[in-house]
Amino acid sequence: MNRFPQIVLSGFVFLLMALPLSAQNFTSDARLVAMGGAGARANDSVKLAGDARSYRSIGIPIGLIQVFKNTNVFRPDSKEFNPLHAIELISSPLHYTFDRTDSGPGERLVADLVKGRISRDLNQYRGFKPQSSFESQGLVSPSFGMTFRVKGDKRGPHQGIYLGVGPYLSVGTNARVDDRLIGILGSSSNTYLPNTTFTIADTTNGQAAAAITFGYRARFALQGQGTAAAGNQTGVARDRDGIYVSMNYNYLRGYRYDSADMRVRFDTDALGLITLAPATTPLTVEHSWASRGKGSAVDLGANIVVNHWDFNISANGIGNRINWSDRRAESLVLGSLLQGLSFNKTTLPQPSGEIRIKLPVQYLGGAAYHTDHWTASSEFAQGLQKFEYRGGAEYRLAIFEFRGGAHYKKKDWQPAAGVGLNFTKRFGIDAAVYGSSTNIEKKRKPALALSLRLGGS
Repeated sequence: MNRFPQIVLSGFVFLLMALPLSAQNFTSDARLVAMGGAGARANDSVKLAGDARSYRSIGIPIGLIQVFKNTNVFRPDSKEFNPLHAIELISSPLHYTFDRTDSGPGERLVADLVKGRISRDLNQYRGFKPQSSFESQGLVSPSFGMTFRVKGDKRGPHQGIYLGVGPYLSVGTNARVDDRLIGILGSSSNTYLPNTTFTIADTTNGQAAAAITFGYRARFALQGQGTAAAGNQTGVARDRDGIYVSMNYNYLRGYRYDSADMRVRFDTDALGLITLAPATTPLTVEHSWASRGKGSAVDLGANIVVNHWDFNISANGIGNRINWSDRRAESLVLGSLLQGLSFNKTTLPQPSGEIRIKLPVQYLGGAAYHTDHWTASSEFAQGLQKFEYRGGAEYRLAIFEFRGGAHYKKKDWQPAAGVGLNFTKRFGIDAAVYGSSTNIEKKRKPALALSLRLGGS
């Protein structure tokens, strides 16, 4: 059995899932998770200013318990291979999600499709209603480096040069599902459409590159304002006032680009069942890839801190592009959806020229307000995931900290709440419970995040 088709189909299930992935799922700081994920986005000017509550968070990755207990779902050669369950696990790997199962109708449909054992009666999968169209993009691009000050002092106005490196990983998908097929899957009773063709189509692509970052960092004093007293018993700093600026030029060296253009076709017979002898090919995959790429992107950020307020804005990925060369292509064809996976692979002529891949610019704006006993923050984002909002608040009472927030994306609200317990002035533990819909049925399931907090009690 050729493993590549199964691996490709594992990515293909994104079109059925339409997962509302969020920064909360990958944020190890339970304090930020409980406040709706606000502050978890990358903005180097915000990092330069530091948090109003200066502390270090150490995440407790309890979600890895579920990942390591289900490793066989990631293996295409295992009888337990289940791409949907695998994607649900890796979509929120750090936090423990309750009521995780792989027995829903959507799970069964995709598992049977991937394993080539789909039921001829599509009504066996009723109760699952995917979206008719879905488009999503994601980017992971952390940078690890150091700022070298060339002027000024760390605690006052200064300027510096940043040098860093890091991975640059992106994935995007664009899917369409036949409305008549959705009608059968979402029907409250058995429905049969004789002599009908249903189609599912998806184009998924991904990039793997390295980013070398050359940046500028600066802090400027606010006119007419001096430096206030630093710190108090709650750890809310008072010496952060200023204007913070960050600029990055990212040189991108690409190592792998993959694109899979897939078409699935269900033909029914006179009884409305999937036909045993389809007149056309039921599944085709046009796979292309490249192993050499060069590109660049620019990031800009600014953060104003004045008294109790923080205001920040950023634009990441300006002019984003990677030009890929040394391209290859192949075609994979599956003759039956009912008799097991047996793909026929054909090498295609080498595509000519380069292909340029661009990603949308990610815009972000936010504000936060801090006092001795409470903090409130919110932010808006527009870019890879279209419009997003995150917001939350925290109230500190004796040794306890109570938090709440929400995250909005793709017409979906996800609530969050949490509590912190301070054992000493510089050590505490944070817990958060939030709504997660990283499953094929798009059901809201509670997830638990835990982290330790050092300093800034």
